[in-house]
Amino acid sequence: MQFSALVDADFLDTEAYLNRHRTTARAGFPPMAEYLSLLDSHLDRLVQQSHAAGRADDPVTRARAQVLADCRSAATEPGGVFSLQVPTGGGKTLASLAFVIRHAVHHGLDRVIVAIPFTSIVEQTADVLGAIFGRDNIVEHHSQADASHDRETARSRLACENWDAPLIVTDVLQMAQAEPGASDRRVLALAREDGRILVTLDADFGDLVFRHGEASPQAILYLRLHPMDAMSAAELVLLALDGLALGQFVVCMPEGLRRRPLPQQR
Repeated sequence: MQFSALVDADFLDTEAYLNRHRTTARAGFPPMAEYLSLLDSHLDRLVQQSHAAGRADDPVTRARAQVLADCRSAATEPGGVFSLQVPTGGGKTLASLAFVIRHAVHHGLDRVIVAIPFTSIVEQTADVLGAIFGRDNIVEHHSQADASHDRETARSRLACENWDAPLIVTDVLQMAQAEPGASDRRVLALAREDGRILVTLDADFGDLVFRHGEASPQAILYLRLHPMDAMSAAELVLLALDGLALGQFVVCMPEGLRRRPLPQQR
């Protein structure tokens, strides 16, 4: 991670000397507070349109308003793992965005990465965000990204090199490709250096931490869910994440959860 940062810094310094036009093209993303202002204005317009159409008392409208209010309220909580379970049509995209951007502003964070499992939904989400913030103010970078003029700009294309932008929309495959072939020790180190919680299907991480004394990340969630249907597995994982405390190694099994404190690091 440190070497990557050093290489990136060296590249950018060289570029600033040899090609100032590219350096200038990278700049200009608005601060996170401006993203929040644009989003709040967009949400206010949606409310006004709903009232003008006579849908203010519609049950779906009321449910969406409650989801949005809950997300906004939760945004000031301390950093951690959050889950949002809302049926289709409940306004998850905008409500979750309202949470994460307000959370970032509240805690002084300068980057939001939206990672989605399906490419079609990534593109749909990027279109929604582009309409709110302007296509030039988001970076759409995923495994099947279309480098067409209507989906990216010179600035967003440059930001794909190092994700140096406030709002990035990607898929989980692209995130995995960020460091392909990383060893288990490297994955542990990345999670630890970035202050992450490691969620894995690989039992070797527990072996590395408990038997070989490798330094651990903030927490490890080991999924051992076979045989189990996808919906039940997802519910159990959400339950584990909801109650996950830092410094824990949690095994998630069909019969329940097993928790064990991670070794104390010297």
